Amino acid sequence: MPISASFGTIEYREDSEIVVPITFEADIFYVNKTAFKMERITGEEVWEVIEDYALLNSNDARTFYLHFQMQLNKKGSFKISAIGDVYKTYSSREVVQITPINVAYNTAVPQVVKAVVDPLIPGERLTLRYAFNVPVTGWHLNNTVPEIFYEAGFHPGQPTPFKWVGTGVPDLDAEVPDPIPSEWQKLASPPGGTTPGMNGFNKDGTQWHGESAQFFLIVYDKIPLEIHQEFVLVGPSDVLRGPTA
Repeated sequence: MPISASFGTIEYREDSEIVVPITFEADIFYVNKTAFKMERITGEEVWEVIEDYALLNSNDARTFYLHFQMQLNKKGSFKISAIGDVYKTYSSREVVQITPINVAYNTAVPQVVKAVVDPLIPGERLTLRYAFNVPVTGWHLNNTVPEIFYEAGFHPGQPTPFKWVGTGVPDLDAEVPDPIPSEWQKLASPPGGTTPGMNGFNKDGTQWHGESAQFFLIVYDKIPLEIHQEFVLVGPSDVLRGPTA
């Protein structure tokens, strides 16, 4: 007699890992990952983008997880369906009935494609503008330094980061007016009661993963009058995460 199952909410985790939960209507003695079939929908062929995969069980006998390790810089989708049997007992095999699920993926690695830094003038404001190859998530008001960038040289003060919320693409080569235009929105601080999740996107709801944007502005209000060495921001670090689908 067939046994019913259902796919749960797709989880996009760090390091290009995708997890798909599977819940059976009854306890399962044994199920192999080959009971499930992956078929290409868009993008490259399935086994050209899936580096490895595994089926792991949980603390109960009804819930299992398909873990997919994806190749980097790939975009597309594939379908998961059931093609095999499971064992309800040591000797009882049952056909799986499950509605297929489509899994979209995008494993583009965030990279800075343009950086513009104002001339360093003691006593004046300093602005830095950055463009990424894809929209990124993970940046917030409190983690510009040192999680996103690392200061090299003297410490010019507290940086304030902004994201571009205007239409189109900002002209990063143009000087940023003072006051800063409304198209540049100040990044938010982590909400009360949450923990900045960085790129650990497999955490629960108490984690907050920062702002999402493709273009960013960093402002230092006033450079110290005495500069003893050069200043640069080195980065970004791997805190930032690109799109998942």
